[in-house]
Amino acid sequence: DRQAGIAALTSHNLGGYPRDGWTGRMLPIQEYAHILMRSKIALNFCTVGDDPSKQIKGRVYEATACGAMLLEAEGDETSRWFEPMVDYVPFSDELDLVEKARYYLEHDEERMEIAARGHRKAKEQYNGEMFWNTIFNKVRDTSDWRFTPGNYPW
Repeated sequence: DRQAGIAALTSHNLGGYPRDGWTGRMLPIQEYAHILMRSKIALNFCTVGDDPSKQIKGRVYEATACGAMLLEAEGDETSRWFEPMVDYVPFSDELDLVEKARYYLEHDEERMEIAARGHRKAKEQYNGEMFWNTIFNKVRDTSDWRFTPGNYPW
């Protein structure tokens, strides 16, 4: 899906910075974050390899936290956390991808509003503090050890 989607965008002169995670070259985290912060649109595919099932990927949170408008293949998972057409834009197929990419590149104000709402939600509801509190609370709830400030097992 990813290769076909990038090819469709490129064939319509909508290519930008196509970053394929399978090139073997890992970007340093600061470079990756700077690319997302400068991006108008971040493209994401939520499929699992050749398996048609969908999943949510870290890129969803990374892109929205960095302020890019997320353009993602339709799937049930991301819409559990972000509202479609409010916080991000889903697409159904290659034609829909090209049409939406073109539209939002030509309509900056709408794109920036969606990106801002996704950014706000990511920062308010899915930040690092909330993530780690959730992890520690899950651990606490399944063990005899109780988390209190200063009571760390390490």
